[in-house]
Amino acid sequence: MHGSRCVLVELQALTATGFVGSAKRKSSGLDSNRLAMLIAVLEQHGGLRLADRDVFTSSVGGIRVAEPASDLALLLAIAGAHYKRALAPTTCAVGEVGLGGEVRPVAQLDSRLREAVRLGYTHAITPVTAKGSTPKVKGIEPIPVKSVGGAIEQMH
Repeated sequence: MHGSRCVLVELQALTATGFVGSAKRKSSGLDSNRLAMLIAVLEQHGGLRLADRDVFTSSVGGIRVAEPASDLALLLAIAGAHYKRALAPTTCAVGEVGLGGEVRPVAQLDSRLREAVRLGYTHAITPVTAKGSTPKVKGIEPIPVKSVGGAIEQMH
């Protein structure tokens, strides 16, 4: 969210062979501390081994992304780069990721999904809401996940 306006951002990741103890973690347009945390969550709760992998991430278009709601999308970009898999082109992801590997609800999820529909997305990986329900926005099918593992399973 940029004020009250919803802006969808494409996040990209690349993993490459590195060296244990000196693996690089570089980001462009993203918080490097958040990146380090998400890599640790992927290792601990997602089953990925990234200690010997260089990880590069970027937000397309040079947009500075600081919102925790982008955690899930960035995490999936890193996992996808590692496994050489991706989300379907019409699938987006939104959610905050906790240190325990849980996917947490985010504010204004309905308006985020309406913007995704406007841009042609038909599916969205979302957190389960606080009441355990899924958001209902016409034109997009939510895929609710509770954990990082559940989100990674949605990749093809």
